[in-house]
Amino acid sequence: RSWLAELIHRRVPHVAAIYVGGTWTCIEIVQWAVDRFVLSPHLVEVALFGLLLMLPSVLLLAYEYGAPGPDPWSRLGLMGSGANLLVTTALLTLLYGGEDLGSAQQTVTVAGLSGETAQRTVPKNEFRKRVGLFYFDAEPDSLAALQRVVPYALESDLAQDLFVTTYTPAHLALRLRESGIEDLTDVPLALRRDIAQEYELPFLVSGTVERTDGPYRLTTVLRSTSDLEVVAERTFEGASLLSLIDQASVQLREDLDVPSAHIEATTDLPVSEITTTSLPALKEYAMGYDAISVQTDFTTGLRRIEAAVEKDPTFALAHMIRMYGYAMTGQFSKVASARQAAQQHKYRLVEPLRYSLRTSSLIASQEVEAAQEAVEQWATLYPNDVMAWTNLAQIQQLRGEPVEAARSLRQVVDLDPGQVKLRLQIAALLT
Repeated sequence: RSWLAELIHRRVPHVAAIYVGGTWTCIEIVQWAVDRFVLSPHLVEVALFGLLLMLPSVLLLAYEYGAPGPDPWSRLGLMGSGANLLVTTALLTLLYGGEDLGSAQQTVTVAGLSGETAQRTVPKNEFRKRVGLFYFDAEPDSLAALQRVVPYALESDLAQDLFVTTYTPAHLALRLRESGIEDLTDVPLALRRDIAQEYELPFLVSGTVERTDGPYRLTTVLRSTSDLEVVAERTFEGASLLSLIDQASVQLREDLDVPSAHIEATTDLPVSEITTTSLPALKEYAMGYDAISVQTDFTTGLRRIEAAVEKDPTFALAHMIRMYGYAMTGQFSKVASARQAAQQHKYRLVEPLRYSLRTSSLIASQEVEAAQEAVEQWATLYPNDVMAWTNLAQIQQLRGEPVEAARSLRQVVDLDPGQVKLRLQIAALLT
């Protein structure tokens, strides 16, 4: 009898086929559980590798006991399976012993924006998705302002989801300029990858926004930073660009493998509700914010931000940037009115910006201790928010806590490697 006939006689191919089918079913069940109950995504790999590593035992047991009729227990089958189990356990422990294989979320106790203490379920930091949002291409050239509108609007929309942390050109400007690139709307893909790797951003997002005589056409391209392979390319068409951004935001979270149960449970307001319903106002804001944050042109930036709030007085985010711009240019008499306008329309702000506004208001009224409590809650909920740690470091310095301030600034440098000068400030605080 040939070896193949012997294997068939002992039903080895049959058992192997059943086992492979069962493995596929098991992986699908684990994937569903991870997605449904927001568990560690490492569980899928552990299940897959574990089942594949145990395949030799299945084949051995099938060969030993798969033939028709009764078979006595053999030492080879028992010892071989035991050895395979030990090797599998050792390999999985070696590969995943340091990984969190439980829930992808944790419960933290924070004081809400109204002062009430409550428990919040937030993603564990290692499972948050870090994404670099770069300028989009625009066709025709008359849509140039939309190159900036799309990434900044996506940033605002995605800020509603604790699972996603975004970095825009406003965050990456220092590093981009160090590369000698004058036109930051046309950064080579290889440079984007290098900067994203420095900032530990596993994903890059760019795309195109187009309009001829008909509807807008928005294309988003999600790439893996490590190899620049396209993870997903999506196209959306419609009469309202803001609605297309909403659709793109939801699709991006799905493409980033944010658990569907989390997406369904997260409040996701339209971007028009957390910024402005006026596209002209949003264009002015994007151009102004970019002028201030990327080009450090406060004169042009403030002029365009003021134009944005003229077009939509309820544009709270623009009021906050206006407040910041006035403070940076020494126009302190205007800061209070801008803060008051932002407070009046804070219902249009996402939670991190509400914490920022609350912190600013408390500091202005010299309630430093309350401001520190607010910003500590902010950093707890949004540990990847550079502004949260920056504000915390400033308050700690005000309170004469240099060691704590240095620790907070280290968090800033870890999150924003472009902030090289902060290393000197950290050293000064510790001397």
